[in-house]
Amino acid sequence: MPYEFDVPSKMHKIGVALIVVHGLSDLESLDCLLIYILSYFLPVSSQNVTKLFCFFSVLHFAQDTYIKGSLLLHILILLVAIKLGKQRAIEFVGLYMLILHIPAHYTRCFVSGRHLGIAVAAFASVAAVLAALRSGRKTMALTDTAQRIAIGHMVYELALYSPSL
Repeated sequence: MPYEFDVPSKMHKIGVALIVVHGLSDLESLDCLLIYILSYFLPVSSQNVTKLFCFFSVLHFAQDTYIKGSLLLHILILLVAIKLGKQRAIEFVGLYMLILHIPAHYTRCFVSGRHLGIAVAAFASVAAVLAALRSGRKTMALTDTAQRIAIGHMVYELALYSPSL
């Protein structure tokens, strides 16, 4: 299910841009394309796309915090959504991603020799930030398509690193 959220400031726009493009590090190898294609064309309803997105998010963030930390994080996200609303929950996840997940992701890439992927993501980050700063948009949406692409990234990363959860 798509989730619309506000991007009221330049800092919000920069954060979203950096989050959106970090998965382009997967282009270190074209091996990722089959997983992305399967994720994109998987015949599931919008509700089930979101359920899969959440499931793989738990496993994906376990690469940063182990399974217990990821489960705790997702419980906190849910509590923030219930108490403060979806906007604050999205901002909470974004802050986590910018402070912990993305630096840990790029560290994993560097340690495993995925230097081309880092370069692709770095170039895309500059372009995305510049485009975001020029944009007049005040809202964005986490669409089914965006969730499917994120699922492809999460599954690919799990295949690469197979963390001990």
